[in-house]
Amino acid sequence: MRGGKDEIKDSPSLKPCILEIFDECYQEARKEASDRSQLAIDIFRLIPIGSLEQILDESWFPEYNYNHHGKAD
Repeated sequence: MRGGKDEIKDSPSLKPCILEIFDECYQEARKEASDRSQLAIDIFRLIPIGSLEQILDESWFPEYNYNHHGKAD
């Protein structure tokens, strides 16, 4: 998704394509983070911390009120 924000701004027609693969990309990134950090994959949330729009918004900062399984604490 790196660099994706600029491409979406330049071509809004890409947004539906990115939304379709967002979850798949997140799961791949989760696995890669686990592999690179050598931490158990369960350390990384099952679901993204925000929507695609939120994650691409540079001024958005997530509220942390969920555990790493995506369930309310």
